[in-house]
Amino acid sequence: MSIINLVELRASREAVVVNIVGGIGARRKLENLGVRIGSTIVKKSSTQGPVVINCGNTQIAIGRGLASKIIVKEL
Repeated sequence: MSIINLVELRASREAVVVNIVGGIGARRKLENLGVRIGSTIVKKSSTQGPVVINCGNTQIAIGRGLASKIIVKEL
């Protein structure tokens, strides 16, 4: 179980959000999308473009810059 950012997490892996290292704007945007500390997420894909995750019953596409601010612990 390693602690890494969301961009580094391999596709189809499940993880728990342990920290968000962005400012208040980034935190608020992610919280509105349902991504908060303690949330369990599954990374669906990560090509050159956005990172696609499932958070609860919602599928979300997050830009790589914002995804790099999400620190997760792989399950």
